[in-house]
Amino acid sequence: MKKDRTYSRRRFMRALGLGAGGWMVHPLLRQLVTTATGQAAPGKRFVVFAQQGGVPVERRAQRGASGIEFTPQWSPLEPFRDDLVVVENAYSPFSMHLHGNKNPLTGVEGIGDRAVVHEPGGITIDRQIAQQLGMDSAFSSISVTPWKIDNELSSQSADGARTPFPSLDPITLFSRLFGDGMTGMDDSARLEALRRNQSVLDGMQADIARMESRLSGRERERMQLYLHSVRELEAQLMAVEARQGSCVRPPTPTEETLGNGRNQDAEEGEVRPERMVFTTELMALSLVCDFTRVAIYVAPQLSMPWLPRRVDTEDGETEETFAGQHRFFHGASTDEMWEAWSQQNAEQLATIWSTLKAASGTEDGRSLADETTMVWLNTNGGVHHNGQWDYWFMVFNTEVGGDRVVTLPTSVADRDGGDPRYDLAPEDAKPSRRQEVAEVSTNDVFVTLSHLCDAPLETFGDPRTNNGPIDELLSA
Repeated sequence: MKKDRTYSRRRFMRALGLGAGGWMVHPLLRQLVTTATGQAAPGKRFVVFAQQGGVPVERRAQRGASGIEFTPQWSPLEPFRDDLVVVENAYSPFSMHLHGNKNPLTGVEGIGDRAVVHEPGGITIDRQIAQQLGMDSAFSSISVTPWKIDNELSSQSADGARTPFPSLDPITLFSRLFGDGMTGMDDSARLEALRRNQSVLDGMQADIARMESRLSGRERERMQLYLHSVRELEAQLMAVEARQGSCVRPPTPTEETLGNGRNQDAEEGEVRPERMVFTTELMALSLVCDFTRVAIYVAPQLSMPWLPRRVDTEDGETEETFAGQHRFFHGASTDEMWEAWSQQNAEQLATIWSTLKAASGTEDGRSLADETTMVWLNTNGGVHHNGQWDYWFMVFNTEVGGDRVVTLPTSVADRDGGDPRYDLAPEDAKPSRRQEVAEVSTNDVFVTLSHLCDAPLETFGDPRTNNGPIDELLSA
């Protein structure tokens, strides 16, 4: 039986609670509280594009003669260079092993053997920022990935130690956004539900007025606070519904149209580029329609059947192999395959950002991109193996972008104690006596990003790696 997502008078009053605390749970009721107390609901958005596998130095966007120099695989980002700043040279000493940090967005050491899949050691930056930006959204944040690795969805998000935040595949995300509730109704049903919501609010005012005579002290003040906000909340409901109603509902996705998303090496695996395209378009739509204000796209490494490579076998035959990005680093690729794979990721970045630039923001004359910070990073750091001393980022932000590159300083780590670059790194990955390594941690980058999206943190992750926001990144 389908759940009724509209409010009954009893349900709404019970949610208000007067001691039950239920009003804290539903995002629309949290909207009521922020309105009543004069707090402005946050309008900024934060997006993470987490690519896996590593990126060789020669294939990165780098400093050019007069701004950013895009290698061919990043050419889809060319139209947005004025919104973009590349950040070079950051380090993360945690969970270092051959193929990179398993949980780079936590900024702390992971739990378990660092050489195998292990559990997150803390909250990730997207979920931390969602505690501020996502407080009145239908979804505080979303994590989405197009592919399954070993029949599991890859996630880079966590709510704390041993508490991963699950990723959704595009079909499941579509169902969450449009599958039931008011957003899945036709126009006539949507309007009727809205009228019922509105009549609940009208009737609730009389209920509250009758109850006031039985309340005293703090309870009466609290009730008056809610009563003052009811009409404003009604207007907000109308505005939210109008915005959702204006969103273009995509065609319902199926495994027939997108493939099952399982790794091509798996039994009955089926990976299609259309699935990746649909995933990023749907994630962008969730931001435009204000279903969420924080989102992360995870682009895992796997086999790609649309990028085959012909190889000669020992018996003189020729066969096709399907190299995933992991195999790219081990010789199973060509320059053309590298560029094709990287361009596809760059195209997804461009899709998200162009969608936000085309959407209206909360203020006249501004686009949604003007209210968004989007960051690309590679979870391995820099190169495929042991790249954690060489993290680099691409930050999209219309206020601090400007076609520029921020190169963070490097120096030799102090081996005598007190330098987190040496102290926190595992014995087999500590920097050598003459090795120049980054002075600024990925945690400092994350703190800076939180300031850019108006959800400022003073520290994040392991405090021993924190030096504060990066001034050069905060101003154009």
